[in-house]
Amino acid sequence: MNIAIDVRSILKKEKTGIGYYTFNLINALAKIDRNNDYALYSKIRFFSRDKKPPALPGENFRHKIDRFNLGPPVVLKNTDIFHTSAYDLKPPKGAKFVITVHDIIPKVFPQGHPKDVLEKLDNLLKSVLAAADVILADTKCTANDLKRHYSGQTGQKIKVLYPGVGDEFCVLPQEAKNLYKETLLKYNIYTNYIIYIGTIEPRKNINGLMKAYKALKSGHNIKQTLVITGMKGWMYDDVFKLTEELGFKKDIVFTGYVPCEDLKVLYNFADVSVYPSFYEGAGLPILEAFKCGCPVVTSNVSSMSELAGDAAVLTDPYKIDSIADGIYSVLSDVGLRNSLAQKGLKRAAEFSWDMTAKNLLEIFKGF
Repeated sequence: MNIAIDVRSILKKEKTGIGYYTFNLINALAKIDRNNDYALYSKIRFFSRDKKPPALPGENFRHKIDRFNLGPPVVLKNTDIFHTSAYDLKPPKGAKFVITVHDIIPKVFPQGHPKDVLEKLDNLLKSVLAAADVILADTKCTANDLKRHYSGQTGQKIKVLYPGVGDEFCVLPQEAKNLYKETLLKYNIYTNYIIYIGTIEPRKNINGLMKAYKALKSGHNIKQTLVITGMKGWMYDDVFKLTEELGFKKDIVFTGYVPCEDLKVLYNFADVSVYPSFYEGAGLPILEAFKCGCPVVTSNVSSMSELAGDAAVLTDPYKIDSIADGIYSVLSDVGLRNSLAQKGLKRAAEFSWDMTAKNLLEIFKGF
């Protein structure tokens, strides 16, 4: 079969969640499939300096670069299957259309989104879901959200395809901390720390995390720094304003974007990773922390409890005391911390990109 995959999300140097998903997926497919031919669809204008196509992961992979914005129907002729995670592309004529929906955040958590943007995204999603032959959801949570909000477009087309967690995330020996000290210093981390990893935006509940941190500083006099790692998203100004208002600016470190090789180090040496979002389609940082042996405190809503299972402390993201109590239970109990680390490693082992690729290939073969 001729299979085309949209890889536009991995062109930029600073990859985010969907970029990592696509990158790991095509590399896992290359390991297990030598029989089908793959075209990696991207859009790169001539003389573009900030984008470059990814390295081809196998001999049966080739680039299809759309330099003139002609679209898949023109660039990807003779394609049997077209797979994308985006809502803005039409499939090639005659190709089976597979779309991965990572979340429907604008529909489930519309707070703060302009009305015209919500309407545009809603219409795009309705169109692409109706056109798709198979709709892949990262989690049962997202699958149920799709059925609830887009039953007219989804029908019986939804399948759950869990993401993996890459081997780039792993446990580093604690005695090797000095070897990685420069990495910590690069991000102005000088003491024990609590870490949050994700985009800075309202849905991530960073304000709630910082208020919980203040409660822990005031009530328990904890010594850990709070490290907030990730790029600025939308409506991030309130986060930085609250940092000033809480009076703990010197105890909160904003690292900005951190590449994967450094994330591994930050996870490994954190006392706890906190992921207090109000909503996630699939909270990959939970699995990444697990893979690095880092205990996790996360929310008891949407996909986060689904991915975490019994390997994390679950808290109510709408209650500051709940978040604070969850964090303190880990910081104050070495036994719990060690138990969560071991449970997390076992839980992470259930999510591999090889398994994701194998299951996706079976879906492709079903056409």
